[in-house]
Amino acid sequence: WYTSVIDEVGRCALPGARFAVLPKLFWLAPTEAFGDPPKIGGCAMPGQEESLPVDDWEKVREQVEQHFASYENALLLCELVPDEDGGDMPRWLECSRGFVLPQSWDPKMLLTEGPTGMKSSCDTKLLACSGVAARPGFAAAHGRFSDRFA
Repeated sequence: WYTSVIDEVGRCALPGARFAVLPKLFWLAPTEAFGDPPKIGGCAMPGQEESLPVDDWEKVREQVEQHFASYENALLLCELVPDEDGGDMPRWLECSRGFVLPQSWDPKMLLTEGPTGMKSSCDTKLLACSGVAARPGFAAAHGRFSDRFA
């Protein structure tokens, strides 16, 4: 998903969900967090040694607003929900991720049809929040923006 309206993220969040701002080195892998408070574990790779905090929406919203007060680049957010089968240690699993874009960006120039990039179990809920009729997911979209650059 993507949005340039920060409040949309909070409105469409699942009850009890937590969020993390993902740096680029964490963009490709699925996300899971452990502990109380939850953290996304780092690894031995340069730039990924530090664990990432996972917080409630209000705290992450403050981070996002502070970011856009100084910078004009998009942020990738990850929404996590508790794992019911987490065992002894609390575990949080990714249910969606999406970009929060600066107000000055207009992604419409890159898109050739409806919302694209939404591929999670939260698709229907996010589409309902945005008032857009449900459509097939990311994999079934024709003319995706990335196809235009291929």
